[in-house]
Amino acid sequence: MGGDPRVAPGQDGRRSERDSNATREALILPQLSGPRGDYARKVVRLFVDGGRGSSPLVVLSGPEGSGKAALVEWVSELGGGRVFRIDPLRLRGGSGFVPRKPLVVADGIERIASAAGPQRRLACILDAVRDRGDRVLVSMEGLPTTVDGFHEALRCRLQGGLIVSLPAPDRATRRIQLRHEARRLGRRLPSSVEDELASLPSREALELLRLRAAQGSLRDGELPMPPLDRMKDVAARLFHVDRSLLDEPIKRRSVVEARRAIMAAAVAEGMPIDSIRRTFQVSAARTVREACRWAERKSAADQHFAAMVEELGRVAGSR
Repeated sequence: MGGDPRVAPGQDGRRSERDSNATREALILPQLSGPRGDYARKVVRLFVDGGRGSSPLVVLSGPEGSGKAALVEWVSELGGGRVFRIDPLRLRGGSGFVPRKPLVVADGIERIASAAGPQRRLACILDAVRDRGDRVLVSMEGLPTTVDGFHEALRCRLQGGLIVSLPAPDRATRRIQLRHEARRLGRRLPSSVEDELASLPSREALELLRLRAAQGSLRDGELPMPPLDRMKDVAARLFHVDRSLLDEPIKRRSVVEARRAIMAAAVAEGMPIDSIRRTFQVSAARTVREACRWAERKSAADQHFAAMVEELGRVAGSR
């Protein structure tokens, strides 16, 4: 009796549900602001809901921190029990497995760029899901045309999908991410600390924010130097090289050994390979893994080198 007579029965309920979804969307995807973020969210909603305008294959492409992981998690939340998530690394070329759920998600498929078997299996899954009228969403760093190691069959299938390119987060977007994470942690983030964190790459800034929040220290002037930068300072002294040379892929023997020693120590201490790769400006994660294998062989044959790697590990462990 007290409702608005201009609103049809049930319309106010649907409106409140839409408002609730919009509020939850803003909380889940704070970094996806601006026109590209709006477009990406629209594509994801169409992917989950289906109907006119939806695509049988959606490819989310963008660098780390661009919001791909948040969108994938949002798909899982919106789709609920209709979503089947694939781990690309667990696919096998000779397997006949095809998910039976209507929404299939494969996250981080660039990880199988050098594996022929998983690529063949993924291509078969894309065909099978499309043929029965269901939908697949994949995420990857880079575009299908730029990722090295993809088989042509898989590359063609990916290029035939709806490709949504997400930009690297700019400074304003990184601020949004930091504020959202600080609210989630129940902490107040001073503006000067936010300025300092916003100058770092997204993952490193968020890791440092969580570390300082856990230590109960988010006051001005209490942010330590990032661990990889500290390791470079120590490596420059140990290997007797100019500190600035460690930021460039110079093929001088001492510089190459110093860079590989830092990578090996960082990986041994559990630092993300993507952060290490980005810091040293190498294009593929396998370059970091190859450096670690080289450093392991060198350490086995050279005790002095092994001692330097161990000291670098202590620097990394003190973050």
